[in-house]
Amino acid sequence: MLCKEYPIIWTSYAIQQYLTILDFWTKHNNSIEYPKKIEQAVLRQEDIIRKNPEIGTIRKYNGLPLRCSIILRKYSLFYLIRNEEIVVVDFISNHLLIAK
Repeated sequence: MLCKEYPIIWTSYAIQQYLTILDFWTKHNNSIEYPKKIEQAVLRQEDIIRKNPEIGTIRKYNGLPLRCSIILRKYSLFYLIRNEEIVVVDFISNHLLIAK
């Protein structure tokens, strides 16, 4: 039996945050090796979420209950399930979560 796959849509804000993190590590390390590792991990996690959207833990995000998926133990991908699609709301570095 084939499981249903949900389309994943990133908000412009989430894309901006994601690209900012990739850009930071590219400049910080003067290399694209680590940003590629992040990108590959995000793609793997998207495949998991696409098939099992309720796998993420529910966490409060700006007062809203959103699902959260941890990427490489250092990043959080916040998303919601809406109208049979997955909407990525934010992608943040976990050290920023601790600082809040």
